[in-house]
Amino acid sequence: MTKQMTREQWLIGLRAQCEQVGNCIEWQGRMMAGKTPLAYVPRGYLLPDLTQCSHSARMVLWTLAKGERPPMGSVLRARCGNDACVDVEHMQLFTRAEAPAEQSRRGELSTPKRKAASITRARARGTKLSVQIASDIRACDTPARELAPVHGVSPSTINAVRRGELWPELASGASVFNWRPAA
Repeated sequence: MTKQMTREQWLIGLRAQCEQVGNCIEWQGRMMAGKTPLAYVPRGYLLPDLTQCSHSARMVLWTLAKGERPPMGSVLRARCGNDACVDVEHMQLFTRAEAPAEQSRRGELSTPKRKAASITRARARGTKLSVQIASDIRACDTPARELAPVHGVSPSTINAVRRGELWPELASGASVFNWRPAA
């Protein structure tokens, strides 16, 4: 027989996933697409009509602080620009119609900036290749099928690095803002 978690235990677990970092309270738990903090909510622990599943941690913490859900059709964003921030004082409500204009004002919809941010996020993840290894691969004449096992990648990855499809910023004259394929 499994023991049911009490609401108090759930709240303690929720607070344990928040950490003060500078002026922000950052979410240390699950994130959806690296941008949206997610919190598991058991049925009836937050609101009687809320289903048992993962919800936006910002919505959960807003509801706990304000006593009611954000209005339907609204979006909660952190004014500080920190995607992991769940501080209720930093949250700002937008309608779904206003959200794209706010994203555009922040530069989030700018394709070159999005591409550069995507590359930065990819570089932050653990990868088998590094800038130095990718440079060495480009400079080396060893066949891809012999070089691939040395670096723990496939021959197609070696060839993609050499063509500039992977680690494009290392190709001569390349920039993270040159995202269009060559004609």
